[in-house]
Amino acid sequence: MSNNISSTSKTCYPHNLLDAIVEGTKLEIPDAFSKENAAGLYYALFTLEDRERDVLHLRYEEGHTISDIASEFSISQGRVRQIESKALMRLRYPYRWNYIKLGIDGFAQYRAKSEYNRGYTEGHRAGYADGVIDGQRGVVRKLGPEHVLNMPMEHLNLSMRSRNCLITKNCKTIGDVARLTEDQIRVIRNFGKKSAAEVAQKLLEVGVKNSDWDLYLN
Repeated sequence: MSNNISSTSKTCYPHNLLDAIVEGTKLEIPDAFSKENAAGLYYALFTLEDRERDVLHLRYEEGHTISDIASEFSISQGRVRQIESKALMRLRYPYRWNYIKLGIDGFAQYRAKSEYNRGYTEGHRAGYADGVIDGQRGVVRKLGPEHVLNMPMEHLNLSMRSRNCLITKNCKTIGDVARLTEDQIRVIRNFGKKSAAEVAQKLLEVGVKNSDWDLYLN
């Protein structure tokens, strides 16, 4: 069975949204828009502001008019157009567009290669900074292999809930996740012990140890 998302009309969602994103740009929609691309689109949409995401949902997925949306939110039609235009512009940013173009796994592999190529320099810099702090505390610890710490967070294969919560803490790489302190973990919104245990286990599986996440291992 094909994983491609077919449509009898290119005006159907998500093709209509993709057309709007690339309009007037040099961006190209993937020839075969797969479920993996769709997952990347969903992720990119999640990174938008709530109002932006809601407007795009109503406009392109539900097929509402500008007038309908203006009434829904009690704002002017001009304001709806501004929100829509800004949201489409933000989806064109390379960070978000690459998720759409390459899919979650594809972009993760792309990021892993890019991060690996510059990983030594970045890892050395981060490691030195952490080492100074730990040295002052008399602590000696190594979280894991630098090439693992520099991989995109997506390589942990976390649940959507856990991944979204970590995004709010600006976590992009496995290292960003591993370096969160117990106090930082504790205040993540909508992030319970079950989610913390999941992250702790996933970090352990990729070889990350000696972090504050170890407190949540079962």
